[in-house]
Amino acid sequence: GRDISIVLGGSTTPANLNVSSTALFYKFVGLGRHIHVVDSGNVPSITSGGGTTPSIVGTDNAFRITVGTGGSASTVTVTFATAWANAPMVVASHQGAVLALKCAATTTTVQIDASTAFTAGGAIDVFCIGRE
Repeated sequence: GRDISIVLGGSTTPANLNVSSTALFYKFVGLGRHIHVVDSGNVPSITSGGGTTPSIVGTDNAFRITVGTGGSASTVTVTFATAWANAPMVVASHQGAVLALKCAATTTTVQIDASTAFTAGGAIDVFCIGRE
């Protein structure tokens, strides 16, 4: 099982729905027009590419890759902490030079390829959503 906490936003007082167990924690917060998804048990990892010593923060659903500062990289592969039932839909945005990015996802990884090299030390924001 998984812990699920859903907060449905209102103008002043959110309504709460909580389902609990002892496994991972998911939190969906919707206040106004923003949705935040926190999944503290699923931290993905960089398994190849991304330059010299790239880093990653976030969860399988939404993460930020910081491109390594040494060398030149135009591809990075991330392995999800937990496999998806089906390959997720993935959108990535480079927070440096304007680059066209291609995301190729499987149930266990996503490979992000750029038209030219990523900006060294720059960030790539990635959003993944599952589909049935």
